[in-house]
Amino acid sequence: MDDALMNNPSPSKRQAAIDDHHRKTLAAKELELRNLHKRINVYRKANAALQKELEGFHNNDCMAQVENKAREKQLLIEQLSHENKYLANLQRTQAKRIEELEALKEHFPSKHHSVMEELRICKETYRMYKEREKLADDRSNKLHQQVVDLTAKNKALADKIRSHHGSQLNADAGQPGHDDDDDDVAQLQVRVALLEKSKRTDKDKYDRVIQTCQEQLDECKREMEAFQAQLLDKEKQLRLQVVELKKLKRELRELAMDTRATQHVVHKLAYRQQQQQPASPKKMPTPPPSMADKKRASTHVRIQTQKTADHAS
Repeated sequence: MDDALMNNPSPSKRQAAIDDHHRKTLAAKELELRNLHKRINVYRKANAALQKELEGFHNNDCMAQVENKAREKQLLIEQLSHENKYLANLQRTQAKRIEELEALKEHFPSKHHSVMEELRICKETYRMYKEREKLADDRSNKLHQQVVDLTAKNKALADKIRSHHGSQLNADAGQPGHDDDDDDVAQLQVRVALLEKSKRTDKDKYDRVIQTCQEQLDECKREMEAFQAQLLDKEKQLRLQVVELKKLKRELRELAMDTRATQHVVHKLAYRQQQQQPASPKKMPTPPPSMADKKRASTHVRIQTQKTADHAS
């Protein structure tokens, strides 16, 4: 309009331009007014829906349902928190158990080596006692054979003495008064007495030796039985340790699988707990600026620009 006034100094044309500008302004205002009425109707409908929803929320049944749901959610959160703590404790316990099993697994080779060394020593001791038993048996057999030989020799000497004594008696009966024969008989009797005494001494000596050998043999047998029992115990312990090692390895694998499963469940429960937390309320969007506000702002800028130009001229 200002451009028209400056270019058309005629009053009629100026009035026509003013009227045309007014008509355009009124048309724009009417269009803006219709848009505002439409927007007001939309806001009224939204306000009515919100009012209806608010009245529904103020209803006792709805409030009770919401409170019940809130309590259920709170109970579920507490339950999940308790399960999470339990699973965390279980995970720590299993991790500690795994560390203990790993420590046992590290110390098992040295323990197995020591047990095998003890087993080797027991076998060597058993072999030595077996050899001692064999030597004692051989010595006992030799001594027994010596006793048998001496017994046979003593018996032969006794028979010889008896026959000699009988022949001497017969000779004394046929030819009495021979002093030489008496001397021979006396010497033979002394010799027989010495032989009998030596026989008894040797018999006692060999009996003692045989008894000592028998006692040593019995002691060796008892020690062998004890070492054999100890050897069986060591072998049994070794088998039990091997079984225990296999069991520990199986438990270690199961604990590792349980730990992975527990970690998966913990992550899943944490994700569920995070998903089930109440969402933050959304902000209501501010309505966009209206056409009148835009028009008013543009007019104000244009007037300020015109004033600045007039002041400069």
